[in-house]
Amino acid sequence: MKKRLLAFYKKYWPELTLHFPIVLCMCSFVYGKAYFESWQNFVRMSIPWFLLGIVIGVGNNWVLRTLRNRFEKLDDWPKRIAFNILGFLFFTVGSNFLIWLILKKLPYPELVLSDKLFYTLIVISIGITFFFAATYEGITYFE
Repeated sequence: MKKRLLAFYKKYWPELTLHFPIVLCMCSFVYGKAYFESWQNFVRMSIPWFLLGIVIGVGNNWVLRTLRNRFEKLDDWPKRIAFNILGFLFFTVGSNFLIWLILKKLPYPELVLSDKLFYTLIVISIGITFFFAATYEGITYFE
């Protein structure tokens, strides 16, 4: 079990380490003062988003590696970008929607985002998805 976790971490270390500060900033933006009022609030509000960050990061990385292996030629970049964007959107928007539904079912109303804020985060997520797809393809092209 320990070897598997270590291998998993070696494969996905950027997704597992770099999303921590992003989640902290996002949660402080979304929840405001209530986020830092107590350790209970901090933990209850952070854990779902940390798990979401891991799912999105690992899922997007899987899409990227799968498409890079499937479309190996450099001339296939339009297909790679199109399918990357679709795969990234599936994991990003789908995971955000799933976590929103889970938060609505929990008995902590302070965890649930308003509809307007949720859709704002979805639009921001879509923009970030396009940015990452272009960045990954640019890195692949120049390698």
